[in-house]
Amino acid sequence: MLGHGSKAEGANQAMWQIAQLIKEKGGYEIVECAFLSLNPPFIHDGIERCVLQGAKEIILIPYFLLDGEHVRRDLPGKVSEEKGKYPGIEIILGSPIGFHPKLAEIILERISEVDGQNKRP
Repeated sequence: MLGHGSKAEGANQAMWQIAQLIKEKGGYEIVECAFLSLNPPFIHDGIERCVLQGAKEIILIPYFLLDGEHVRRDLPGKVSEEKGKYPGIEIILGSPIGFHPKLAEIILERISEVDGQNKRP
């Protein structure tokens, strides 16, 4: 999984938690997180970790909601650089989280949490 990265303490923790769930529920042996900037592991580190664990195909999923410049330009550029380092490994950049109907369920859950706090007797 590819995230932007943040200097804020604990800000990247949610992505690590999601990665663990993917590993457990998705049946994938190798699941790593890497960041575009600000803090390690960086993209090249994450790919190297996968290769060292024996991956022959690496699917990179951007942990981004918006299809902005990082997703359209920066991530493909970094991934292209890395592909040249591992000629025998297939490295595929997938789509970002973007729009998905399940996101509405999450937003409704968050609204309910706040709305429930405001309805005290």
